[in-house]
Amino acid sequence: CKEARALVYTYVSTEVISICQPRQLRGWSVRRCLGLFGAARGLRRLEVSAQGAHGSSLLLRAFDLGVMRTLEHLCISSAGADTAAEAGGGLSGSEVADQDAVAEILYELPAQLTQLVSLMLVDCPALNDALAERLAALPNLTQLCLDGNRQISQEVVSTLLHKSVGGLRAASFAFCGDRLQAHRAAGVSTEPRRASAAAAAGLMGLASGP
Repeated sequence: CKEARALVYTYVSTEVISICQPRQLRGWSVRRCLGLFGAARGLRRLEVSAQGAHGSSLLLRAFDLGVMRTLEHLCISSAGADTAAEAGGGLSGSEVADQDAVAEILYELPAQLTQLVSLMLVDCPALNDALAERLAALPNLTQLCLDGNRQISQEVVSTLLHKSVGGLRAASFAFCGDRLQAHRAAGVSTEPRRASAAAAAGLMGLASGP
């Protein structure tokens, strides 16, 4: 009923601060995921898989939400990855356009999400040296993880580690280029989770219907 739906959205908007889309929202449509993201006004931590057409569409549309401007911790995985291409099937015109748009999102990320404290871009084929080097412009960044991006050169890794991002307290570049070990600094803080996003997702599903 309308009252129950209002109560659910009130709870989500005030209590949900962390969402892991790949694990907690598996099987959800892009529309339903965006509905939850947009309702969670206090969202501070978001994990998104950008793999394939579904994932790239979710990432692109999520960046239009105002809540993205309040995130402190963001994890994007598999941006630019496409299983059909990896299998030798090639990409359609729309998939090429999606991948170009994902690369544009990564390019604009340092300017749009200046409030980020922690950023993870894991196994993202769309990430290249030029895009990675731009991450140095994030003024509040203290934790950075680029694990699994073999296309990133050692020169850029060194730039990010030693020169451009002087405020980093923790950094990990495992499997970037020929680097197989992660670089980690002490004193990494963790954010408490005030509410269960999995429970909230279930409530949203009950309120919105199938």
